Amino acid sequence: MRLLVYISGHGYGHSTRVVALLEAVRRLAGPVEITLRTQVPAWLFEVALAPPYTHEVAQVDAGVVEADLLRQDLGATLTACREFYGRLEAVLEAEVEAAAALAPDVVLFDIPPLAPAVAARLGVPSVGLGNFSWDYIYAAYADFDPAFGRLAAHCARLYATTDLLLRLPFAHAMVAFPDQVDLPLIARWPQHEPAATRAELGLAADDPRPVVLVVSRHAASGDAMLASLAASGRYRVLRFGAETQSPADGLWQLGPEWQPRFVDVLAACDAVVSKLGYGLVSECCTARTAILYPPRYDFAEYPLLVEGLAGRVPSRGLSEAEWLAGDLAGPLEALLAQPQVFAEERRDGPELGARALLEVVGG
Repeated sequence: MRLLVYISGHGYGHSTRVVALLEAVRRLAGPVEITLRTQVPAWLFEVALAPPYTHEVAQVDAGVVEADLLRQDLGATLTACREFYGRLEAVLEAEVEAAAALAPDVVLFDIPPLAPAVAARLGVPSVGLGNFSWDYIYAAYADFDPAFGRLAAHCARLYATTDLLLRLPFAHAMVAFPDQVDLPLIARWPQHEPAATRAELGLAADDPRPVVLVVSRHAASGDAMLASLAASGRYRVLRFGAETQSPADGLWQLGPEWQPRFVDVLAACDAVVSKLGYGLVSECCTARTAILYPPRYDFAEYPLLVEGLAGRVPSRGLSEAEWLAGDLAGPLEALLAQPQVFAEERRDGPELGARALLEVVGG
């Protein structure tokens, strides 16, 4: 079987859940020829997806342009959308020509609108995967500029030819898709016990301080936040980075060798500090790790994720002022004082998704 896979470059959560689904397809169907078309960098698949597969760099949607970690740049987003969708017909012609040489049996996508259009022109089925679609995101910006409303309608028309949507938790109704099935989480799961991972990380078992992972690219808060938490002496603080620092300073900086084991690291922590996205939220569910998060403005997925956390993972929101100040020792203490109750998550999401995809293909 040959799979042509289109993956949005807006956030890595799209890629990690596609990888989990592809691995399940392999387990059920045997050898599969996989071609990935995406702007997601190759390294993410190198650490997550077993070969063989082909990774091809391509712009497959416009996404949303982030002004910073908290805000979206709507003006720049509209410009990017006009540039991409304004030449969509030429993009589709090029994609169909390239895809015809691959002779795929099915097009899997998460969740570029062009993908079902490519599949329709090839005469093969298309299967979508996701918890939001771009018509929903862009429709929320129509008050900023009516052009977003027209763009949302265009995306919905493209999605309408999809044969099946695999709808994930933390989703909106996704009404643009005529046929859909709800799945449990598709996410990565820890492969090692938290105590074993802590030992590998050099985190002493007799140290009572909570372990906190900080994931922040915000220029105004990342370094200040790390320094403040480490200096408080109340936490052992982890982050991914190329540099190394003595654990005596309260900060463990993890090298690239730990990136493939991100979920193991997450499971070894008592809490993570990060913005909300499907990838991080779903892996907090599977790793059973509490989350402290800042607001996200002008992104329609954000309230879906906040609502979805309730009853599944201990969580606490921050104000923008708290986030920018970077002094999070108090909010973390409040988060960890909450009942640490986690929902029991099903593990069969990838297999159910793979079976549904194979049924669409007819095998």
